[in-house]
Amino acid sequence: MNKCHAKVSLVSAGLAALALGWTGGVSPVQANTLVNLPLLNGSFESPTYNGTANTIPTNWGFFSSGPQTVGITSAEFLSGSQSLILTAPPSSGGNNQFDGIYQSFNNNLTYAPTDTYTFSTYLLADSAAPLTGTAVAEIGIEFHTSSGLLNQSYLTITPSELSATTWTQFTVTGSPSATEGPTNGADINVVIMVNGGSATTSGGSFYADDATAAVPEPATLPLALMGLASLALIVRRKIHRA
Repeated sequence: MNKCHAKVSLVSAGLAALALGWTGGVSPVQANTLVNLPLLNGSFESPTYNGTANTIPTNWGFFSSGPQTVGITSAEFLSGSQSLILTAPPSSGGNNQFDGIYQSFNNNLTYAPTDTYTFSTYLLADSAAPLTGTAVAEIGIEFHTSSGLLNQSYLTITPSELSATTWTQFTVTGSPSATEGPTNGADINVVIMVNGGSATTSGGSFYADDATAAVPEPATLPLALMGLASLALIVRRKIHRA
């Protein structure tokens, strides 16, 4: 029976603080607004699930240390009618076993060390077969050039952090370690994976849905806001003197 659970976010909503800078004149106030990157098929609705196990979602690539254990499913979903299911492979010979999917952004991309990218997805434990042993879920952001991996950030989610009744949002942030552009083959990969760890008893599954990626874009607040702030201060002083 398909179930659509309520979402809950582990990321607290932040309150923006405005700072007025005085350097002999009025300086614009800078703020960051998140601009979504063109992540495709983040809700894993394509292709339509037809009962075939381990079908990779459209627009995503696949990687594995062994047999594939990742694919779309209609057993659980947060939005739409499908999600991604990832099953932990047991260790083989004491070596970590893993499976996952990734999507790349490499269309005339330029990034700098001051850029902070985010990747988020909602996860849900498989109530019938939760992760066991040393198995964990992981999401990550990787920065590449034509020379190879430049930098990466990964968030590890343990079985105890995964709810079997409520979809929970997890977010990872990352920054490149250098300024790179199209001439150096700059690209960004976002990753969802399951890592079975080193235990032969590892197993179980979890679901992923509604993945999004974003990058902060600097924005200047209108100077009118400063004018209003100054006006309020003048009015307050006049009332105090009266």
